Amino acid sequence: MPIRVIIVTGFLGGGKTSFLRHLLPVCGEVGLRPALIINEVGAVDVDGELLADLHLEQVKLVGGCVCCTLQAQLKETLFDVVEQQRGDCIIIECSGLSNPVDVLNVLTIPALISRVVVSHLVCLVDATRMEKIVHTIELAKTQIATADLVLVNKADQVDAGRRAALQRVATGLAPQAAVQWTTYGNPGADLLRQLLTDPAPVKTWEQAAAATPRHDHPHTHSLPASFCTLALPLPARLSRAQLQQLLQALPANVIRAKGFARLDDGAWQVLHRVYDAIDIAPYAAEMPSCGAVLVCIGQHLEAAAIQRIIALT
Repeated sequence: MPIRVIIVTGFLGGGKTSFLRHLLPVCGEVGLRPALIINEVGAVDVDGELLADLHLEQVKLVGGCVCCTLQAQLKETLFDVVEQQRGDCIIIECSGLSNPVDVLNVLTIPALISRVVVSHLVCLVDATRMEKIVHTIELAKTQIATADLVLVNKADQVDAGRRAALQRVATGLAPQAAVQWTTYGNPGADLLRQLLTDPAPVKTWEQAAAATPRHDHPHTHSLPASFCTLALPLPARLSRAQLQQLLQALPANVIRAKGFARLDDGAWQVLHRVYDAIDIAPYAAEMPSCGAVLVCIGQHLEAAAIQRIIALT
């Protein structure tokens, strides 16, 4: 029997990791042993650290996107998971800069097509920035258009009028998809179980490909080459006020920032910034293996400029 594959996609800051924190524990409840493949475009695997306390099989693909520079590694990883029976369900968390169509291409090569089946492609979208993102980032449209389930996250931060407008945007881009509203990436226990136990795929690869614009060049991000990532070390100890100041001072071309820092009292914190929204929260585990680090994703990033901001905190 082919192994079920669920692809989780969505542009930077949509809430993919939050969604996985709800989905993965349900795997055990329905008798599945998941193998999680995490793709980080940067050199530091922040998302993997945030899911480490769930104690499940993880394969980390870092330093590029599974849709291009890591595509061969994704193929090898999938073969390994299947051959070694490392899980009876595969969940792929794409980086925010990945094109899910290229991931589907890997999953449907002749050597894999009879051994895996894509049951769902879930796209997380930030409700507070959805219209801005889809109007300026072509890739975000592709991520939504390919999905069979669109989770519009941060629903608690938009009113009924905005919800109606965003519903029209999502339905226009993905008329074949179900659209659900979530807070903290949680669509509810019933839907999570359904995602993991549906007897057959909701849509076929051919349908997904037909719904999505194709590109003639091998790298299909649909993003300017100016997009890049930086992983910069942080001071050994910082106050909460200093962390807040640091995240606020990052230049506007940093679309997404995430990482870990240690407070003066020794407590580790998880850092998030999406556009201008900032969150600093306690880290669930004892300490991250990567130490104190800040990963920045954006356009035309200058390491020296961000290092100066860090030095001034």
